[in-house]
Amino acid sequence: MSAERDSITCPQHGEGQATYVCRHLAKKPDQPWFSEAPSDDDPWPDAWCAKCDAEFQKAGEWNGDNEDCLGVVTICDQCYEIAQLLGRVGS
Repeated sequence: MSAERDSITCPQHGEGQATYVCRHLAKKPDQPWFSEAPSDDDPWPDAWCAKCDAEFQKAGEWNGDNEDCLGVVTICDQCYEIAQLLGRVGS
């Protein structure tokens, strides 16, 4: 099943697809990224940083005890791709 994405208007890129990252990646993208593998159905999977991944690994899932770490931020697909490239280069 393909992931349904909302359209958003980005101040930098105009109309785009909504993507979701933790607040740490949104603030400082040049660090390792954690997420499911991109796919044709979901080219911009939800992503989080190493700090958030440590919380995920403790519980083995996202739940009410560790979701506060994320502070999910919505960015457009173009911002996601640019930020993820910084993360790959920086890791």
